[in-house]
Amino acid sequence: MKGEVIVNGTTTLAPHGAETFPWVQQGREGSRADREFSEVTVSLPPHLHGVDLAVDAELSAALEQAMQAITKLDSTHGVALAPLRGILLRAESVASSKIEQITAGVDVPRLWARPEPLAGRAFRA
Repeated sequence: MKGEVIVNGTTTLAPHGAETFPWVQQGREGSRADREFSEVTVSLPPHLHGVDLAVDAELSAALEQAMQAITKLDSTHGVALAPLRGILLRAESVASSKIEQITAGVDVPRLWARPEPLAGRAFRA
């Protein structure tokens, strides 16, 4: 199958699918192109429920070490790093979009000026 992913040398997962949905502009903000946008195509990942992903000892140790380092960083510098949460979340979203071959950018000034949280705003403009 084109685009299939082999996990652990034996389990085959289907490639990401795609589905197109209508998009209804909720406000007048944005460019003319944004306001005339009429549909959005979303990427649908394969179902992973029931996939047995074996992690070898070396990878397991590296993951544990990374979790400990993140926990230590959060406990020692979490308050000082809190203002970066929004931009780090946006940067991760951009990286994920690039993996899915979707163009996205970090619009830092607009992100910082936003009075409401970005969470829960999917499929709305």
